[in-house]
Amino acid sequence: MKHGPARTASGAEHDYFANTRGALPAQVKEGKQQPGAARRWSPPRNMPPRATWTRFAGRWPLAHLPADAKETPPVLAPGVKPSNTGEEKRNVNITDNWVWNSSMDALGLRAGSPAVRAGVLRLVGQMPEVTVEKTTLGGKPVLTLAAGELATGGPTQTLTVDAETGLPIKYVVDGGKTINYTVARVTVADVAAGKF
Repeated sequence: MKHGPARTASGAEHDYFANTRGALPAQVKEGKQQPGAARRWSPPRNMPPRATWTRFAGRWPLAHLPADAKETPPVLAPGVKPSNTGEEKRNVNITDNWVWNSSMDALGLRAGSPAVRAGVLRLVGQMPEVTVEKTTLGGKPVLTLAAGELATGGPTQTLTVDAETGLPIKYVVDGGKTINYTVARVTVADVAAGKF
């Protein structure tokens, strides 16, 4: 189960992760913040023309490369299949893959933010390989977004969100591993004390 972020009374955000709710207080007490929280990113060295990336507002920032990247794959438009001209033949749009994974990470760390939820839904909604199904879960209306191989690089992954608020409920990945989301506003001190 993914938990975070915790908010201090001053409003500063801290990103902690634990596989279970019970393990989270120890992570906070020991100050073990998410290693990716402070990662620095730089623009891609092969950024496409401005007219290309502005059509997909917000897509480019989630698809750019880490500063220490060894190679520069092309930045592809949503749903574009790779040409597979190299030795490795893969049915994955590397940009869609980065956007999907970065969006799931953003929800894991900032699901409490309406702006983050709206941004994620807008970005993944641009990808034609992501399907949306309206259904119910526990009697409440939900949306299930399913991303296929072109975005995931592997098996289909699904994200279930509350149909009214966009709050994530669960994420199913790696052939059945489920991440359940709980969104709550707490202080770091409360989490460290197990009061959340």
